[in-house]
Amino acid sequence: MTSDIHSTIPANRLFGLLCENEKMAGNLVSANRALVIENEKFASDLILSNKELVTENEKLASELIEVTSELNRQQTEKAKRVEALRAANKELILRQDEKEDRAAELVIANDELLYQQGEKEDRAAELLVANHELVFQQAEKKKRVEELALLNEELVLESERGKRTTGWLLPIKCSLRKTKSCENAQRSS
Repeated sequence: MTSDIHSTIPANRLFGLLCENEKMAGNLVSANRALVIENEKFASDLILSNKELVTENEKLASELIEVTSELNRQQTEKAKRVEALRAANKELILRQDEKEDRAAELVIANDELLYQQGEKEDRAAELLVANHELVFQQAEKKKRVEELALLNEELVLESERGKRTTGWLLPIKCSLRKTKSCENAQRSS
């Protein structure tokens, strides 16, 4: 009866670990999904910001044209002002290019997150299969323990029927099987 208690304790621990692994896998999947949604929102915010900057750049460009037409009257200041406006335009274009590059990097990062999510889901499925295999192995071990208990009971019955014949048969059986139940049966006889 104590062997039943000892065999259920590892099974209970294994079942607890299985439940905990499944819960952790579910939590990881949920967290990754939330990150993907958050990154997609961030990317759409960046795209909106870029569109606003384009509009702002177009507005600035039209203002620069007005300023340039006014500066046509002032020949000496014209060259300085045009050079400053060109530098500002280049800077705006560089910033725009950097923002577009960043948006592309975010798209790649989102794709990587989706790939990693798939990998984590695959790993969770593998862990689930491994956990089921452990449960199956535990059941097989339990069956083996029950078989050994039955063998032990048979040995005890044989020893009660005839201690003389058991006395010389037990060492032969024990050397063939090499089980603890044989050793226990020898000690009891």
